[in-house]
Amino acid sequence: MIITIARHELRRLLISPISWFILATLQLLLSWQFLVTLDQFNGLTSGQQQLGITSLLSLRLFGVASIVSLFTIPLLTTRLLSEEYHNGSFTLLRSAPISANAIIGGKYLALLVYLVVLSLIPALLITSIGIGTGLDWGLLSTALLGMLLLNASFAAIGLLFSTLCQQPSMATISSYGLLLLLSLTGYAGGALGWPALLEWFTWSDHLMQFQLGQIRSIDLIYFLLMIGLPLLLASHHLAAAGNWQRSLQSRFNHLLFPLLLVLSAALIIGLSSQYRVQWDNTATAGNSLSPQSIQLLTQLKSPLTITSFAPENQALRKQISSVIGRYQQHRTDIKLQFINPETEPSKAREQGITLAGELRLEYEGRLEQLQQLNERTLSNAILRLLGRPEAWILSLDGHGERTLKGKANFDLSEFNRALQANGHKSHNLNLTTTGFIPDNTGVLIIAGPRTTLTTEELKQIDDYLTRGGNLLLLVDSGSETALEPILNRLQMGLLPGIIVDTNGRRLGLENPAIAVITHYPEHAALDGFRLLTLFPQAKALEPLASNIWQHQALLITQHESWNETGQLQGEISHDAKADEQLGPLTLGLALSRERQTAQGPLQQRIIIIGGGDFLSNAFLANAGNQELGLRLIRWLSADDRQLVIPTLKRADSELHLSQTAKGVISFGTLIILPLLLLGLALFIPWRRRRC
Repeated sequence: MIITIARHELRRLLISPISWFILATLQLLLSWQFLVTLDQFNGLTSGQQQLGITSLLSLRLFGVASIVSLFTIPLLTTRLLSEEYHNGSFTLLRSAPISANAIIGGKYLALLVYLVVLSLIPALLITSIGIGTGLDWGLLSTALLGMLLLNASFAAIGLLFSTLCQQPSMATISSYGLLLLLSLTGYAGGALGWPALLEWFTWSDHLMQFQLGQIRSIDLIYFLLMIGLPLLLASHHLAAAGNWQRSLQSRFNHLLFPLLLVLSAALIIGLSSQYRVQWDNTATAGNSLSPQSIQLLTQLKSPLTITSFAPENQALRKQISSVIGRYQQHRTDIKLQFINPETEPSKAREQGITLAGELRLEYEGRLEQLQQLNERTLSNAILRLLGRPEAWILSLDGHGERTLKGKANFDLSEFNRALQANGHKSHNLNLTTTGFIPDNTGVLIIAGPRTTLTTEELKQIDDYLTRGGNLLLLVDSGSETALEPILNRLQMGLLPGIIVDTNGRRLGLENPAIAVITHYPEHAALDGFRLLTLFPQAKALEPLASNIWQHQALLITQHESWNETGQLQGEISHDAKADEQLGPLTLGLALSRERQTAQGPLQQRIIIIGGGDFLSNAFLANAGNQELGLRLIRWLSADDRQLVIPTLKRADSELHLSQTAKGVISFGTLIILPLLLLGLALFIPWRRRRC
């Protein structure tokens, strides 16, 4: 009987012009989005293309299709029962020996057949480019499954209101109301303080996991409940409507079933939140952690707390939670908490937070901060938290230098606090008092001494460098004379004057003597670093020819800069006659060489920067200055261990379609198919009138 009813309802649906208008509209909208995406794909950067054309099309096309379904399915479900109530045909149907389950099942099955066709349109569009790339079929099939489940849940909700309401308009409005509520609950979650609960009811969050090629048990349960609950309630209401008695017992039984059903659903929801299973169906397992990261997590012996300083931005927080969630699947003692820097600015300032979404990792008293979140950066931060070199970071003292313990604006005490928060041991070093540089020195910092170093001090520094010691040398204006012996030892020269950079005007900087660095070369110390950094009163470096050291520029100014040798007053401009060189100028340089020691080969590392103001208490919090300083120390102290996570190239990261293929696809999807579907919408009522 269910099949008979389904066949009858499907025939009614297919002879209705509105069903073909919906297909034509969806085809037109999706084709336009499809062709725009194809046109944009080849213009993306190589990094963006690595996401794959299948993933990009899945997010866009199935996203558009879901919105179309939201507004069209209630129109289709209205006619299933509410319209029959209204025109009186339901009385005839109910008088037949047909159960309520058969009526609901048959009508729902007929609508599902139509919705399968609706769901296939975006999938077929993506399949059409298979001749030009290697599609991720696992991701595509998972996205199609998500779309089918979404449409099935929308249809079940619409059928419930069609059963409850005898006026078609009321059934349609009620369906729209509930579906829109399920679309917007996630946005209200943060405002009401129940983000996890209300976000669970938002269908778009669950659909997105399917669009990304990931099947999670919690998403499957969500859609199955959204399908099963409305159908059971609709069937119960239809059965009770025919046998309604006015006794109190009958009314109690009528209300008890929905109540028990809702309680059972609540229990299932609670269990699904506690016990989660997921399957990653993408070709490269892009939604899962690499084996290297999973192995790393087994080394954690204590809980890891991750604090994200993110504003009440739902998209940003979801992105962060998604990445951290992959780690939490393997370690339940990884805790994620959010702090809004806008409502708690004191905490953000206390932790030196400068970027929305910045993460602070805490493990066994050691800290690590991240400004860029992905598996590679997070896993390597955990790797660093698992162990720090025992060597000390020592800052030379006694000659008017910037020191790690100094509290003045030009000193480095704020940077020292960041070093210690990241697990480094640091202290000042006065060679006049100690007489030597300790053997456990990991990095020696010499930050712009103002008075000349003694012969004995220079000898100790020379011996330290000869032994393969690592050095951070900050050359301030006025410290050239004191540092001349060390610069000569390192075969390093300086350009006269101070770097002037007119690019600062674009950032609202009135002081032209602030060099702005926006791009960085490939180097282990700067891997993944993309933040802007500011360097006040900086000097340009001029390395001399050397067969001892390997040089690599770390910090390079932009073209609109030069070394100004005159006074920084009034109108200033480049003067080639005054030995002023136009940018790019080298502001920071890394030196390295291989040394043979008793323990084996050792790479000696030195960084020279033409100015220390960027690490001073006054300027450390600007842009990415602190993060840059920590990265430089990390590299110098040989704490640059990297977890190598292989990047698997997606087969669909490249798209090669001939002009003929592009033309056929464009003409067929954007013009032929919509016109064909529109023609059927017009032909069917004309044919019915002729008959």
